[in-house]
Amino acid sequence: MIEQLPSLTPDAARTARTLARCHHQLRRRRDEAQVGARDVVERNALLGFGVIYISSLAFDLVRMLTS
Repeated sequence: MIEQLPSLTPDAARTARTLARCHHQLRRRRDEAQVGARDVVERNALLGFGVIYISSLAFDLVRMLTS
């Protein structure tokens, strides 16, 4: 029964298309991750500058009220 089945051979064109699609997906995910990492750094930098500004403002206010 198994002798009647045709022998399967790999399709080189399909393999190439599949590999290209996988590489494209991996490249896109890597690029998205890099953009996401940059967004985190920018957000944290802005948050840090905001905290410094607000604390400086509060310090000046306290200094003015106690003088």
